[in-house]
Amino acid sequence: MKDKNIKLNIRFELAIEIILFCIIFILFGIAFLFASNLLSFNWISAVSILLGFILIFLKANSSIEWKENTVIIQYFKFFFKKTINVENIEKINFYESSSLIRIKINNLETVKFYMNDKNREKLLEFIIHTYPEISCLFLDRTDETAR
Repeated sequence: MKDKNIKLNIRFELAIEIILFCIIFILFGIAFLFASNLLSFNWISAVSILLGFILIFLKANSSIEWKENTVIIQYFKFFFKKTINVENIEKINFYESSSLIRIKINNLETVKFYMNDKNREKLLEFIIHTYPEISCLFLDRTDETAR
């Protein structure tokens, strides 16, 4: 019997990734600024560092997880969580020119997420070997008919 469990990291859209890294950079910059200018302990530095590490932790725990017959997509560990039954998946579109992946569910809903190339290859290989009934399409970013 094939292993039907896999968990891979996903990313945000590029604009959100840039904004998130800027917020983390600003938080650590504020912490460094207040820590270097004041020679005593201050709460602004401690809170800024704590918020920065919390954002890094939450971002690192964004994932897609395939368990038996369900797919769980979650961003920021628990803020956005989408559960999909594998039987409801009609097709999965992989876009060649970007890291975008779209899961089409029964012609009603489309769930999109982003992955790096290494995780995309792992996901594609997992789907092909474990769920051959799900069609995987490779499309160009400009192809709007496959939505």
